[in-house]
Amino acid sequence: MKIYDISKELFSAEVYPGDPRPDREKVLETSKGNDCNLSILTMGSHNGTHMDAPYHFVESGRTVEQIGLEQVVGVCDVIEVSGSVNSQILENCLPKDCERLILKGDFTLEVEGASFLAKRKIILFGLEAMTVAEGEAGLAIHRILLGADMVILESLVMEGVPEGRYILCAAPLKLKGLDGAPCRPFLLKIDE
Repeated sequence: MKIYDISKELFSAEVYPGDPRPDREKVLETSKGNDCNLSILTMGSHNGTHMDAPYHFVESGRTVEQIGLEQVVGVCDVIEVSGSVNSQILENCLPKDCERLILKGDFTLEVEGASFLAKRKIILFGLEAMTVAEGEAGLAIHRILLGADMVILESLVMEGVPEGRYILCAAPLKLKGLDGAPCRPFLLKIDE
């Protein structure tokens, strides 16, 4: 079995413009005579590798703690794409039984491609970028995917991960009422 860690280290990860920068403060330190080391963390819910819950863009959508583990743990297809990704490209490359999908590569997901994923009832969509798309298209794509009760994994590290079928483990921190949460997703490739 091979394990691929597909997360970014939080404090060195690029921060989306306008989001708070993660920080830490040491409260106790063994080097200063304390019994243990203890830190305070401050961060945004979308720093580093994270999951968008439907509530991120859908007022009635599920918050992070309402996402079941069966949605974020299971068989996942990793497919490399480039350029503009529309419904035709997705129809040609997605396995018929795909439920969880990570697209790797330098691509732009089109609005109608997002609609295709929603109609196919994909339950989890992941990508390497910090967001599924920028500007008005980004707003529309988030609303389509999250409106279909999908969760989105953003800021993945897919370098060195070949295309194929894996077991994905991507549980977010269980944070009540939040729109997103950090997670440390990994892929398992079982020897066949």
